[in-house]
Amino acid sequence: MPAIDTAREVQQLLERHDFGQAVTVAERWTQRQPGVYAAWVALARAALGHGLLGRADEAIARAFSMAPKDPQAAFFRAVIDYRIGRSDAAIERLTPLADRKS
Repeated sequence: MPAIDTAREVQQLLERHDFGQAVTVAERWTQRQPGVYAAWVALARAALGHGLLGRADEAIARAFSMAPKDPQAAFFRAVIDYRIGRSDAAIERLTPLADRKS
């Protein structure tokens, strides 16, 4: 399945709050295409929604390592940091995003 179709499928599952199925689809995507940044962000989002904070943390760390300056990666990294209890790290990541000029 092309990445665009998989991304759309994961997004639809997230919109329906079917986080368990979204995790399954995103996991397969990361296995098939481990170098695709969007696959790791999708897995992080799905795992976060399903309450799998450890898996979300691992996935966003992988995505963040691929695109450390990407605001989406920084945002989800901060959200996951906060949920895990790393509030200082979350604030540190969110501050530059809040300071960005539109």
